[in-house]
Amino acid sequence: MSTPSKAPTRADSAPEIGRPHLFLDYGSEQVALFAAEWLAAWSGNDQHRLASFYARDNSFSNPYVPEGIRGREALTAYLERLLARYPDWVWTQTASATMRDGFVNFWQALVPIGRAELILSGVCLVELGDGLIARNQVFFDRSPLLDAIDARGSVGRTAADMKEDSR
Repeated sequence: MSTPSKAPTRADSAPEIGRPHLFLDYGSEQVALFAAEWLAAWSGNDQHRLASFYARDNSFSNPYVPEGIRGREALTAYLERLLARYPDWVWTQTASATMRDGFVNFWQALVPIGRAELILSGVCLVELGDGLIARNQVFFDRSPLLDAIDARGSVGRTAADMKEDSR
């Protein structure tokens, strides 16, 4: 497991390193290279670039869509709405651990909500196949995000709204 890094800032950006095409042993260096580019895509507000990291028949789930989303087309539609809502968020990897056919990704996201900036921490399981994400299960406590949105008032997004957006 790598050591945690500092919280993300807007000045931080992932280097242009290129995506590994094949994961032979899923070593920590390959995981770091993959995660740096993948999380930069989460920060980049481009759903097509982000979806390109996922296999055509991928499975994606998070606390807002625990039943999951299947397939790149459905994931791209979900990402379009999600990235439009949070165009300025910044994602960084804080640690990782390799596992068979993938890795565990520990992350932080800096999420602007009105004038405030919320730092969320979480973990996701990433299973890879042929250099693409076959399964991505995301886990985090969404309470701080929902509280920040409710405190802002004008956004008025609820968990039900977020779930509906995933359809």
